Amino acid sequence: MYAESRPASRSLAAFTLLALLGYAGRAEAQQAVGSFERTLSVTGPVELEVSSGSGRIEVRAGQPGRVEILARVTAGDWGLFRSRVSAQERVRRIEANPPIEQTGNRVRIGRIDDEDLRDHVSISYALVVPPETALSSKTGSGSHVIEGLRSVVTARSGSGSIRVRDAGGDVRATTGSGSISADTVGGSLSAAKMLPTTCVEVQSVPAFVSEKPVT
Repeated sequence: MYAESRPASRSLAAFTLLALLGYAGRAEAQQAVGSFERTLSVTGPVELEVSSGSGRIEVRAGQPGRVEILARVTAGDWGLFRSRVSAQERVRRIEANPPIEQTGNRVRIGRIDDEDLRDHVSISYALVVPPETALSSKTGSGSHVIEGLRSVVTARSGSGSIRVRDAGGDVRATTGSGSISADTVGGSLSAAKMLPTTCVEVQSVPAFVSEKPVT
């Protein structure tokens, strides 16, 4: 009797595995991708704050007087837990009402108060800003690429690399897991890393300080 039950057990296990794979396939099929673009007019130096729970952030210097924003939005349902709002609907709502706030020369990008729109959503940003921009950039999971800014730069990533190039002011970079690279910084560089194995590469930096990360 015991010997006869083994094939049935294997069949049940195989059926369960196929069911789980089928469920995973259906969850993957719920993924949706969208984008939005905006151009803001500014006058003089800019204070820019950009954040993303998950996504890559690129900030490069461009022309004075304008902030150009290009964002890629990805939403999905992965694993055994599903959002209350479909992936397509989450992307549609974000496209219709992008998380951009402007008060004069102060610009905030990425703040989303609706919890449903943050659930399983990744937004990557590519920004072109005036050279005289003070930047505060933060992502939970994703890399930073920052080039050509003449003012103070603060970048933080929970998991992801940070690369800063041709910065005119002080730079503060913090990462939980990922490398830090700075090439040609006019002010001081302060680098904080969670893991002792994190690589920090520095070139053409007049003052460098390695700090303990702020938790």
